[in-house]
Amino acid sequence: MTDWDFYQLNALDSGNTEVAFTTSWLVQGRIDLEKLSAALDVVTDRWRLLAGRLELSENTLRVRFPRGDFPKDYRRYALTTAVSKGAVSDYVTLPLPTVSPLPPLSLSVPPAMPTSARDFAKTQHPLISIHITTLEDSSHSFVGFTVPHGVFDATGTGFVHRALEAQLHGREWEPPVYPYALNPILEAHTVQPLSTSFYSKFKTAFEFIGRMFYDTYWDKVKLHLVVVPEAVHLGLVKQVRDSLDIPVGASDVLAAWLFKTMYSNGAPASRTVQFVTFCSFRSFIPDLATYPHNAFVRAFCPQTTVGELVQRSLAEIAVLIYESRQALGMKDVLAAHDELVSGSLLDMLSQGGDRRGADEIFWVNNCSAAKATELNWPGVEKVEWASRYMLNGVPFQMANFWTIMGRLDGDLMIHIAESKEKLALIEGEIRRLAAKK
Repeated sequence: MTDWDFYQLNALDSGNTEVAFTTSWLVQGRIDLEKLSAALDVVTDRWRLLAGRLELSENTLRVRFPRGDFPKDYRRYALTTAVSKGAVSDYVTLPLPTVSPLPPLSLSVPPAMPTSARDFAKTQHPLISIHITTLEDSSHSFVGFTVPHGVFDATGTGFVHRALEAQLHGREWEPPVYPYALNPILEAHTVQPLSTSFYSKFKTAFEFIGRMFYDTYWDKVKLHLVVVPEAVHLGLVKQVRDSLDIPVGASDVLAAWLFKTMYSNGAPASRTVQFVTFCSFRSFIPDLATYPHNAFVRAFCPQTTVGELVQRSLAEIAVLIYESRQALGMKDVLAAHDELVSGSLLDMLSQGGDRRGADEIFWVNNCSAAKATELNWPGVEKVEWASRYMLNGVPFQMANFWTIMGRLDGDLMIHIAESKEKLALIEGEIRRLAAKK
């Protein structure tokens, strides 16, 4: 009889339970499936939570995973394959253009893939899913790596990627030590659910859904991959850092550049804009350096108008973003925790739609630390393309959401949801800067 351990997800995990996300690569070469499967066997044996299942317990989510021997016929992970008759050029242009649409999700995700944590629990689907689609008339394959966002954030998924990569290539690696405390946030805090009224939450959530509907069906917002050449992004960062005495991050500079570029087309000067970055809080809590679950909060920059944004230099905007990140502390982590402690869909939507009264909001998620674009697959000669898909089971797309994926052959990969008009602004600015190099 199998003994089981449990890991209770906390409120910051619950804020992401309606979403799964897929990291996807186009690789040149054939994945060595036997070697990959053998590595997954070892990784899920040593890091037992990865072989677990989500389950509902008293209306809260937890991960249930085997302590000793695995039950007979137990699926530790999902490894699926498919074949496509399409050519590489049907899906991805090589070499990569500055802006390109994402290939069909079906190349990276198998049919009937759960999206919400509750779907994962209901179907008892493994937490780790890898889907490989081989292109029949070429030596290329798409590889999709999917996890429930209610269990892992981008950095945590990066830890899983690194463990798998190390095992594949015979390097030493160590899994996180389990069990963690049931809730590392609560060790420093007594929950105080926020007193925001139901009407206020409902209004914000309704506006959020309405905005996504407008973005999707009126502005025709779609996901694209933006490639910033190495010389361009390094040049931007150097230019700003050389003019400052404070250590702004490369992501601060790139986010500021994107932000400023969005309003280079004569938008109304009085329009108010809120800029938000997602920041890891692992450094705030001892022993969370290898914490793989959701450990990020939002950093709100001071609200600005389009007129002010146009007048400010790139360095000034980068400093605003940097200072908003540096100002974060445990109080912000605890406030975010309390905002989501009910685990309700209404709370999730109202948090997602919080624009702080601004006319427009922009979100930047810097996932470059996870190094997803650099994963070294067995049997692969080269990674040609990498991006990310958010799976939420709804036909809406939220605009103004940017994910900095990391570098591929030196060039920066940014996953962007914008209208054609804004994508054209970005593409034009990249071409202008590249022509100067």
